[in-house]
Amino acid sequence: MPARERPRVGYLGPEGTFSEEALLASSAPSAVEPAPFATIYDTVVALRAGEVQWAIVPIENSLDGSISVTLDLLAEDAADVEIVAETLLRVRHSLIAAEMVGLEEIDTVLSHPKVPGQCARFLRGELSHARILPAGSTADAVRTVASEGRRGQAALGTALAAEIYGGTVIRAGVEDRDDNETRFVWV
Repeated sequence: MPARERPRVGYLGPEGTFSEEALLASSAPSAVEPAPFATIYDTVVALRAGEVQWAIVPIENSLDGSISVTLDLLAEDAADVEIVAETLLRVRHSLIAAEMVGLEEIDTVLSHPKVPGQCARFLRGELSHARILPAGSTADAVRTVASEGRRGQAALGTALAAEIYGGTVIRAGVEDRDDNETRFVWV
């Protein structure tokens, strides 16, 4: 009898995003095959096309509110997709660089556009001299910072992304509130 294939589960990639953390936290890692996609839209399109059997997408953040791209997509373009489960993920942001650097050396911080608002006190209080630039995801930001290796550049992202891409966590827990959670739905 052939071994049973693990179902592919789409998520907003690349590896090291909060979406991947939610996937890994809400399933047995050996039971699924994670499949990263560039956008939430691409993730849901892959589900509808049968490229993946399931997908997990963010739908709401306790600080920032609804994830409008997900809600719009599920209401309009993918009305045939059903939510079958949900999971909550505690969101913990880290400041990550290519190597250990002092905060005073950091002149640029990359991250997903939603993240700086969740870390505003830290950024205003300790990195007010740094410019904040957008990235496609927190993992993209960490990957860029780690691969470019520029001493004055850092990212706000996950500790998982730092581990995957070889970044150094300068400071963990830079989010404004400890109760920051994102609700993800399985579709």
